[in-house]
Amino acid sequence: MYSKRGRNQFGDGIHSYLKICYSLNTEFSITNELNLLLYQKFQQIPFCSFKFQRLKPRIQKKIEGENPCLRYIGDPDYWNIHHMNYELIGGNNANHDIFWNTIADFLSKV
Repeated sequence: MYSKRGRNQFGDGIHSYLKICYSLNTEFSITNELNLLLYQKFQQIPFCSFKFQRLKPRIQKKIEGENPCLRYIGDPDYWNIHHMNYELIGGNNANHDIFWNTIADFLSKV
């Protein structure tokens, strides 16, 4: 649904995040197995923080004058689906490679 890999908003360190939508029949596998994998990989790395958030569907207000490249996000129904946010803050490029590769490998099998 939405992703980023690059400098964090303050310019210090690396920040990656991925927002995915999912069907309810895959929720258990994703939240238990993938989260466990990611927590195990990143809990002991200094200056590196992994975060997970599960979000409920919501209808948002129409945004007038949004950036034309982000028009789809301004659609009131865009977030009206079950979705999750995975985030890795800090660490180095190798940590972020592991983050993205772990998620890609896992989700390609679900």
